[in-house]
Amino acid sequence: MGKPEDFDPRVDASVRVQVGKLRQRLESYYATEAPGSFYLMTLPKGHFALGFETVPPPATVPPAPPFEAPVSVPAAGWKWTAIGWGAIVLLLSGTLIALWRDGSGGGAARGRRAWGISRVLAAVFRLQ
Repeated sequence: MGKPEDFDPRVDASVRVQVGKLRQRLESYYATEAPGSFYLMTLPKGHFALGFETVPPPATVPPAPPFEAPVSVPAAGWKWTAIGWGAIVLLLSGTLIALWRDGSGGGAARGRRAWGISRVLAAVFRLQ
């Protein structure tokens, strides 16, 4: 800074003032004009020597996918499922009614062995 060899910084603070201003300007530069710089020039406090630092690149976070509201899709096969269950119930009801009538001792059951509802249920539960 053009000072003589016998310069005493404790007596004359001009060098400290200038280095302080330079330190502030470096901080301002890296904050406003070069915020993404990978290298920093520093002037540590209490020293007059320049320092150089490397800044690691920021970790990249993948962007979140855009939000999509869930869409409720009506089940297309619910009608066919209801029709199928209804048909099964009607078929079973008709079978049980027919078995009950055949075993009631009416004309259709005479002369052959009648498998009425009570005998069908007894046979089913004996098998288990």
